[in-house]
Amino acid sequence: MRSQKPIYNPPYDSPLEDDLAYHITKYLDPTISLVPQYEVKTICGTFRIDFMAEASGVKIGFECDGKDFHDESRDEWRDAMILGSKGVDAIYRMRGADLYYHINDILYFISKWDPELFSQRGLLNLEVLASDAVRTSSEEYTKCVAFIRYQDDDYQVPIDITVRKLFIDINGGRRFLETAYDFACSIGGGNLDYVIGKYQARNKDGKPDWDSGDSGKLCK
Repeated sequence: MRSQKPIYNPPYDSPLEDDLAYHITKYLDPTISLVPQYEVKTICGTFRIDFMAEASGVKIGFECDGKDFHDESRDEWRDAMILGSKGVDAIYRMRGADLYYHINDILYFISKWDPELFSQRGLLNLEVLASDAVRTSSEEYTKCVAFIRYQDDDYQVPIDITVRKLFIDINGGRRFLETAYDFACSIGGGNLDYVIGKYQARNKDGKPDWDSGDSGKLCK
C-alpha cells in the first residue's frame, strides 16, 4: 500500500489532462494512484482512458473532453465497450471548458459520488473551495449527472458545467450503454465504426431502441 502523496508527474498528453492531474492529485487519498492513458481491451479493440484511479477494488476512469477532439455519440459507444468489458467500473466525462474554469466544483461533485478516492483533508478542502452554486445544490448529490448554471455578473450570461458518471446498470435496465454493448457482442464485435454502422443500418427507420440523449437514465 502506498503511503506517499499521489504524484503529479507531467508531461501528459494534453493541457486538459495536465490541468486535471495537477488539481486532483492535491486531494486524492495517499493510497490512490492516478494512472494516465490506461488501456482497456474490448471486443472492439483497445482503447485508452485519460486517467484511471482505483479505490477498494473499484476502477474509476476520467475523460477530459476538449470540444475539438470528441464526437459525443461515438464516445458513448466507446464508453459502452469499455464498461461492458469491465475494464473500469465507471467513467467520468468532463468538458474542457468546465475543467479549465470550474475544476474545484467538478472535483467536489466527484468527491460526493466517490468519496473513497479522496483523503479526509481533500474532502474538507473541496468543501471550502467549491462555489456556492454547487454547495447549495444538495439534490444533485444523489444523481450521476450534474448540471449547474452560474450567473456571470458582468455579462448576465449563464455559464453551465456538466459532469457525467457513466456505468453499466447491473439491474438489467435497457439503457444505451447496455444496448450498445449487447449489440456489439451479438455481431461478434469488430472495428467500432463498423459496429456503429451496423447498428445504424438496423435502425434506419429512425426508431432506435435506446435514448442517446439522456445519460442520466443510467443512474440507479
